[in-house]
Amino acid sequence: MTITVSYWPIYLLSGLVIVVSANALAFIIAAVVNSYEQAIVLGGGINILLAAVSGFMVPMNIMPEIMATIASYSPLYWSAEIIRASFIGNNTSLIYTYLTNLLLFSVVSFTMARYLFVMKIRKLMWN
Repeated sequence: MTITVSYWPIYLLSGLVIVVSANALAFIIAAVVNSYEQAIVLGGGINILLAAVSGFMVPMNIMPEIMATIASYSPLYWSAEIIRASFIGNNTSLIYTYLTNLLLFSVVSFTMARYLFVMKIRKLMWN
């Protein structure tokens, strides 16, 4: 008799953490830009750079060693590894490591976004 383990809690947790980290980066972009057009250009540029560096556009095995090292610190790389490891289903410690990295990235990003937003609001105040 084969025992199957349900990975749905890991799938849901992974999806939630990935969405939160993406929103954290979006909040930083929103706090930095002054117009909708700037947000489109900056958001698209960051997305393409992260995708190129993280192994989505260029496979990690053909990257130079320094680029592969840089890619291993990318939040997009962590997200891809979480999804990959979730579907394989045999390496939950790796999933939790990358989830922790993404949560830390989210906390730092939310903190930066809040600071930048407060600074922007203070410049607009008349006091």
